[in-house]
Amino acid sequence: MFSAGSSPYSVAVGDFNEDGHLDIVTVSQDHDTVVVLFGNGLGSFQPQTEFSAGADPLGVAVGDFNEDSHLDIVVTNGNDNSIAFTVGVGPIDIAVGDFNGDGHLDAVAVNSVSNSVSVLLGNGLGSFLPQAAFLVGSNPSRVAVGDFNRDGHPDIVATSSSTNSVSVLIGNGLGSFQSQAISPVGTSPIGVAVGDFNEDSYLDIVTANSDASSLSILFGKPCDT
Repeated sequence: MFSAGSSPYSVAVGDFNEDGHLDIVTVSQDHDTVVVLFGNGLGSFQPQTEFSAGADPLGVAVGDFNEDSHLDIVVTNGNDNSIAFTVGVGPIDIAVGDFNGDGHLDAVAVNSVSNSVSVLLGNGLGSFLPQAAFLVGSNPSRVAVGDFNRDGHPDIVATSSSTNSVSVLIGNGLGSFQSQAISPVGTSPIGVAVGDFNEDSYLDIVTANSDASSLSILFGKPCDT
């Protein structure tokens, strides 16, 4: 067990000091900080290093946003309604992808109060264009990215804990998305991940359903067997 701020909420990994060993980053809600633990490659970590974030940091993701070959960290600030750039109300989670196909990393934040996702297109210099907001289900809590229809463009999936569902938004490769398609899952989904679980070359979706003590898997294509 390793100390990590106060009330850590989400976690991501990356080699932040470029020593060839994976490190861990989380957010400390009570301290309004980002907490990094540098790994030694043997399963242990140095004492935490804290960096200032916005008010009530909740979600964290990593990527090279200014394209200098060094990993950067992006955080959602729940009380600031920002990721340093304005997003919707109550941002709680964040993911990254190249949504407009220009070779620069973009970000998508899920906003628990405004029932939306905010897509911010990156310019490769560490800055983002103003948000484009797209509606998802009520009280969304988590977001993930994947190419669900295999058209070569990243899509977005967000959980809705109030409606026990996920919303899938299909991307057009230009930074915009179709209206949400809603699929039911278990009670109070608060986590989501993607992967090809039945190995049919279509991405599937798995949700963690807190009130049902279960996982729901939505297959991108029915099994052949």
